[in-house]
Amino acid sequence: MTVPIKLSMMVVGDQYIWGQLMAGAVLATVPITILYFLASASSFRDSRPARQGLASLPLQLQIFVRRRVQVAGDEAQARLRHAGP
Repeated sequence: MTVPIKLSMMVVGDQYIWGQLMAGAVLATVPITILYFLASASSFRDSRPARQGLASLPLQLQIFVRRRVQVAGDEAQARLRHAGP
């Protein structure tokens, strides 16, 4: 008998045994969750590129990122000047 069928048998008429139903639902999801995390961790580890910072990006993307960082810094400085002491 599978877990979902056993959980559905815990409903008697219009009465629900909420504590046991929720405990069964948690126990039913634990193995699936563990398998998911193991699979995602191993696939993430295998597909991760080497950390090289901006040097690993194409030149045009490097220029774009540097400009956005500079603009964000300029905007933050302007906000601080207008805020005053």
